[in-house]
Amino acid sequence: MRRRATIAAALATREMADGADLRKEPGEDWLRVGVPGWVGLECVRQEDGLDAWLALQARASDQVVEALGALDAPAVGVAAAGDARWLRQYTPLATVGWVESVGLTAGAAAVDAVVAGVRAGAPLADALAEAVGAGVAGELLGPPASSDVLVEQGERNLEIAGRRWIWRDGGWEPLAAAIHVTQRFDDDSGERRRIGPVPTTVEPDAPFTLIDARPSFERTPADNVWRGTGSD
Repeated sequence: MRRRATIAAALATREMADGADLRKEPGEDWLRVGVPGWVGLECVRQEDGLDAWLALQARASDQVVEALGALDAPAVGVAAAGDARWLRQYTPLATVGWVESVGLTAGAAAVDAVVAGVRAGAPLADALAEAVGAGVAGELLGPPASSDVLVEQGERNLEIAGRRWIWRDGGWEPLAAAIHVTQRFDDDSGERRRIGPVPTTVEPDAPFTLIDARPSFERTPADNVWRGTGSD
């Protein structure tokens, strides 16, 4: 599955670079690394299934934590990261969160708009803000963010909770802002539902996966899953 993700990401990297005529500028790694990495993960989800998709995310999440912990200088944000090692794993995961919140069709359309804008001469940050809004663009290009969303069986309903952090001054700082999550049903419908703020409860339903609606990486993807008999 890793080979599948790597090949798909490599093909997407070439497509992004050629389509946008990418140049070195602040934030270009989101289009050069983040979007292709998301494409690779999505290819694995569609071909190998949810467990493989979650396993790759868990591995990448561990690598982000390790890379940030080994930094010699502060990580200001994606737009200013240069060739930092954490960027290669973080940006695909953050892009997953964003795409899941808007849906595959809208996400792909926004990427196409960014590619067209950059090719026409717009700075990447401006093209991204035009396509997705200034707030989301700031989150995608800003400091690393992490989340820990979980679902577990309550007495009658499913209990959903979550926490979120942002990387500042060499460490993880808790964020107090309300957390919303995307409930993605694990069937062929592609149906998504926004839930929140958490903590909250929902009725047991068809199998689903929860993803933080804010661009971030999930610390423990395995407990984001409901399969009808309990969270895995």
